[in-house]
Amino acid sequence: MSFGRKWPEIQITNNRTEQNMNNNNIIKNNEANLSEKNDVENALKELLQQFSSITQPGGKNEHLLKCVQHWFSQHKEFTETQVFEHLERVAYRNYDYACLLGFFYEESFGTISDPQQAFIWYLRAAEHNDSLGQNQVGDKFLNGYGTEMSHEKAFYWYQKALDNNCSSAKHNLGICYRFGIHVKKNDRHALYWYSKSAEMGDELGKRALANAYLNGIGTNADTHKSLKLLFLQAKNLGRVHSIDKTLLKIFHHH
Repeated sequence: MSFGRKWPEIQITNNRTEQNMNNNNIIKNNEANLSEKNDVENALKELLQQFSSITQPGGKNEHLLKCVQHWFSQHKEFTETQVFEHLERVAYRNYDYACLLGFFYEESFGTISDPQQAFIWYLRAAEHNDSLGQNQVGDKFLNGYGTEMSHEKAFYWYQKALDNNCSSAKHNLGICYRFGIHVKKNDRHALYWYSKSAEMGDELGKRALANAYLNGIGTNADTHKSLKLLFLQAKNLGRVHSIDKTLLKIFHHH
């Protein structure tokens, strides 16, 4: 009889031990998930800083795509899908990440390419005074990407980005004046905005300015200035070898 009374106690003890082990496993999994979440979100802060700095004074003169690709090459511990899923959760809480999420949708980082979702997130960023988001919205209206084509709205958002000192927006305003996009064609104005963009280190602005000097757009043709700009741009990008040798000879003769 005494043995019969002890069996249930032993069974209860075994059940409790198993339950404790399960609880410990759950705690460990939760801690691992939390650690992973913190690691990814801390890395995302770094990516956001690099991504946002590109169109600001002193920012690195890299294209957005190159910036994100380089970041992933430096963070191989994370998959694109893993980063996208965390970014999406963070962006709903913090619109500072909205433009970056739009870019992930546009360039299919960790998800399929979705022009409509890209535009939605760019617009959310733009409405929260993100200069890069404002410039991106201008681009999408200009090209009808993920939304209607509207030169009027494109020009409006470029101006909003300009108010926030976005170097890319200055280049884009130059494009508007060069080709008469929602404004009267004016090559002098185009040259002015190309030069302002170039002064901030914008690579497209430098290229446009060099082209303007080469072809006499808004100014007298000046081959020396044009080639000097092209040479300095290539030097800054580590691409001096890509300049045609003939152009270098012309530059040195001047």
